[in-house]
Amino acid sequence: MNVLVVDDHEINRIVLLYILQKLGYSADLATNGQEALQATQVKPYQLIFMDIQMPLMDGKKAAEKILESVAQPPYIIAMSANTSVRDKKDCLALGMVDYIEKPLDFEKIKQILIYYSGQNIQQTLLE
Repeated sequence: MNVLVVDDHEINRIVLLYILQKLGYSADLATNGQEALQATQVKPYQLIFMDIQMPLMDGKKAAEKILESVAQPPYIIAMSANTSVRDKKDCLALGMVDYIEKPLDFEKIKQILIYYSGQNIQQTLLE
């Protein structure tokens, strides 16, 4: 499964990449919504972890543009430290499929990967 991590904070990218690697996945990285949009025009992604607040193009605008521009829409997971109900509803209304809060939680990421990939990643955790 092709995974894209989009976040303007290097530490958040490193943490999520580490979690993904522990679960047996690799990911491409983007630092803002504009880079994410460009990446999706070059490579098909099945899952995108998208930060909401970023410079140049925020996650909401990027998700909207990505979902409009690709033939096979990816699952886009919103990531934000802002946990308001309105933000969550706004993201889901734009077509994002899930919303996770920062700081990132290993178990939540694991559940998202299990649900959206349909793969059993339990073996990877035991290695």
